[in-house]
Amino acid sequence: MQYFNNPGNFPIDCFPAELKQAILAIHAKVKAPIEMVAASVMSAASICSQHLARLKRPTGQISPLSLALLTFATSGERKTSSDDVALTPIRAFETTMVGQYKRAMTNYETELMAWRAHRTGLLRKIKKNAASGTSNYDTISQLTELQDKMPPRPRLTKIMYSDTTPQALALGLYKNSSSAALHSNEASKLLFGPAMENLALYSELWSSGSATVDRVTCESFALNNVALTISLMVQPSEMDRYLSRKGSHMRGSGFLARCLVSRPISIQGFREIMPGEFFETSAIERFHARLSELLQINNAQPADDIICFDDQAAVIWIDLFNKIERLQTPRGFYSDINDFASKIADNAARIAAIFSCYDGRINVIGSEYIQRATEICDWYLAQFKMTFGSPSQIPLAQQDAILLERWLMTVPAQNDGSIYVEKSFILQRGPNRLRTRERLQSALQCLGLSGRVFELLDGKKRVIQFLPTQVIPIPGVAPLTWR
Repeated sequence: MQYFNNPGNFPIDCFPAELKQAILAIHAKVKAPIEMVAASVMSAASICSQHLARLKRPTGQISPLSLALLTFATSGERKTSSDDVALTPIRAFETTMVGQYKRAMTNYETELMAWRAHRTGLLRKIKKNAASGTSNYDTISQLTELQDKMPPRPRLTKIMYSDTTPQALALGLYKNSSSAALHSNEASKLLFGPAMENLALYSELWSSGSATVDRVTCESFALNNVALTISLMVQPSEMDRYLSRKGSHMRGSGFLARCLVSRPISIQGFREIMPGEFFETSAIERFHARLSELLQINNAQPADDIICFDDQAAVIWIDLFNKIERLQTPRGFYSDINDFASKIADNAARIAAIFSCYDGRINVIGSEYIQRATEICDWYLAQFKMTFGSPSQIPLAQQDAILLERWLMTVPAQNDGSIYVEKSFILQRGPNRLRTRERLQSALQCLGLSGRVFELLDGKKRVIQFLPTQVIPIPGVAPLTWR
């Protein structure tokens, strides 16, 4: 067996079996935080499903089923490796379609030259007839008929956008594939570049799949029934720098509220490759094969088909909506993040729709999918609140526990994989606000609820044992043990 690291208690068991196995296999292969791998897999599934149907929620609103994901992770967490594995079939499909597009363009240019020659002949005939006083009725009818037969320009299947601008992306969605993704696993350059100048456009496309793009130098155009998945991974320091400068814009535009935000706990230092270790690849291969199948279905233009909830799933979704709504009152638990909380039921519906499409159920969402999506969204609610919520909303002991856990993660582990620190050392050298016995004890008790902190007696010394991660076996893979 091989073990996977899940210090952030990510709800991996809530994913459908095939997607869960893919996440665990990629995690075992690249040894990136499981939340990050899940974001890569969810974005890939969103990209490959968003063109299949539009989502109808129980309240009647219709929207794309695309997701927006924002992941904060430091350098060395293997953001690129995680995405590279998850997105392999999408990039391969895009390369294949570019080759087909080039061949189609060759045929198009030949047909266009013939069409233009025919049109030129008719125009000359009209001019000649006009000079001689002959009727042009039949010739004009032929020209009108010819105009309707102008060869259509092939549409390029371009899915992935990274180094772009909102205007270029919108034009690409208009002229090329109407199903695409704004993606970057090193999004610092993208954040501070022109790509984030029009966050309102991204919010509008997320909500409705439609937008009007006004341009000064050339013709304006309207986007209708487009689908855009957004997946950005960025270092926390860069995100903090961006928020200090433009945070009000990101939140005020509604863009941040639409993003499923996660801040994975680092597992650097716990990623050894042991002698004889091997990785099960069949789950990844099945995942890639399924994504390729989904991409082949009407890939250039999102379908007008509707995916909706069955009666039982609708009841579960409405219960979620009402529960979250009640917690957004002025003194409610989510009052400090009501912008994000108000979108979480929508995100749950989207995740459920993607799960359903992945499993081949493209018309109706069953109750099992919305139950799974609800638990996943509960985790993302906690992540958003921890990252952007008001500190006064989080109990002091829990704040201290989070601070203590992050500090303990900086201490080198021993041979058994545990971290051992004398309690007196924490009181002397730990985080400043935990250098009192009462605050430290409360933080330890809170952290101890996860079953990862123990207080030991070594002679007269009190020692804190911290297990940096929960370790759960992955069946069918070679054992991974600590040194």
